[in-house]
Amino acid sequence: HLVPIESFTNRGMQFHELQLVTELVFRGQIEVVGRRAHKNNFKLFEEDLKECVEKAQSAIVLNFQQDYFLNENNCEFGSPHYSPLASVDLVAGMISVADVDPDVHELYSLSIKRAFEGMQFENPITNLPRGWFVLKRI
Repeated sequence: HLVPIESFTNRGMQFHELQLVTELVFRGQIEVVGRRAHKNNFKLFEEDLKECVEKAQSAIVLNFQQDYFLNENNCEFGSPHYSPLASVDLVAGMISVADVDPDVHELYSLSIKRAFEGMQFENPITNLPRGWFVLKRI
């Protein structure tokens, strides 16, 4: 059963839906690996960041609570959001987020630990933590 694309503007897009849509749009060009921010996956997140920096063949998109990242309180559910990383500094333990929100006009930086914490908030529909996507060229 297909979901009408118009419904995403009202309810947002679930993690698995974005993964599938991205794979369909970029069919044959990229592989999309979705990872959940379960407590024990922090090391995996760090490994994905390291591979992204060292191999320069992938990009990372975060699914996070924007309010947590920006220290705001704009939404009952923390303003769930998707945005790509702009940069990763493994030595300093920092990332920069290229937030696609039209109200956010500049990159912002936060620690890798805080980024992971911002992805651990559970989606109220699935009761699963948010996470990140690794987009790899194929």
